[in-house]
Amino acid sequence: ASYDLDEVAELFQCAGSIEKKFKRDCSQFREGSFRDPSNPLIADNLISSKIMVLDFDDAVTSPSETSSYLSSRGMTHLIYQSFSHKGYPYNFHALIFMDRAVNAKNYRHIFKILKGDILARFQEENPKAIDKTGASINNWIFMPVKSKWGADVFIPKLVWKDVMARQFALLDVREYLER
Repeated sequence: ASYDLDEVAELFQCAGSIEKKFKRDCSQFREGSFRDPSNPLIADNLISSKIMVLDFDDAVTSPSETSSYLSSRGMTHLIYQSFSHKGYPYNFHALIFMDRAVNAKNYRHIFKILKGDILARFQEENPKAIDKTGASINNWIFMPVKSKWGADVFIPKLVWKDVMARQFALLDVREYLER
């Protein structure tokens, strides 16, 4: 199935305006193809996904620097604060949209390369800044919520591939699988 990236950005922006007192109350989602859509579990149920998720914890690299880098690589993405984000060091999520769905093995491969590229680009002082659990396709993704500490971050970056055809630039799966 396909989705409108403008609508996804709008959904996340709306979610980011809602206050939640506890992390356990935050909404979660996962995009992809499921073996059994009626099964609420994703472990061994999610077959493929078109959204790569990076979870930054205690990062020195800012959300805006990360966004600029992803844009320069031609990747449409959304960046928003984690529930625990208070400012520096940064805690945020980056959703990167891929040009085709990938299975769990390919997801893990692309994650490792993308993580390595970002850490190398910014010479990140915290080598664990990008949470390794993000390498699994079988993780729920927390939706944004309004920051309890006034540290809201929301960067919807729709990178154009062809503005006349209204096509966004997405992570090129083939390029990453060949590396």
